[in-house]
Amino acid sequence: APSKLFSLFYGYDTAPEKNQMTWKMNPVYCSTTYDPILSNSLQDIITSGTLGEDLDIMLPRGAQMYNKGWVLDLGENEKKAKKKLERYGGLGYIDSKKAYYGIYASGQLQLFLPCIGREDISKKIQSSIGERIPAHECFRNVVVCEVNEKHTGQECDIKNDLSFLVRGIKSENVDLVNATGPSYWGRNICLRI
Repeated sequence: APSKLFSLFYGYDTAPEKNQMTWKMNPVYCSTTYDPILSNSLQDIITSGTLGEDLDIMLPRGAQMYNKGWVLDLGENEKKAKKKLERYGGLGYIDSKKAYYGIYASGQLQLFLPCIGREDISKKIQSSIGERIPAHECFRNVVVCEVNEKHTGQECDIKNDLSFLVRGIKSENVDLVNATGPSYWGRNICLRI
């Protein structure tokens, strides 16, 4: 049987009981902090645990901020590059690798993942007020990625240093996405939860 990660890349069999290989791609919805954001900003689905989003991204962030929550910031090298390009008007680059950075004291970063594009689930939610719909009915895969920047070895390990709660239940089934796209400098930077 194919792994659960298999459906992330190839979709899912629409008729497994008939032993027909009829596949359908999964709908993909992405929320991001990287500029330019055309739609689906990560900030729109964060419900708590952050601070400093309203500050100029080029200003330094102190340790006190990280002790109070997850902080929207740029990595050290990204900030240096932006400062160098500032005197040339940015040379037309509008991209930015903003990310939420945290330490253990930052606490939980809570997100609300909307069930976008699933009319069947919307109808089920409306017809069963108060009943909890399992997350796996809406999402085949939830993928979380860390910022793609060089690491020194002092940073956290996304797989071992973070834990993920889905509807209040700790997800024990967390796998690194081992593929060409979600890697940076030979390191897998995305997890399937």
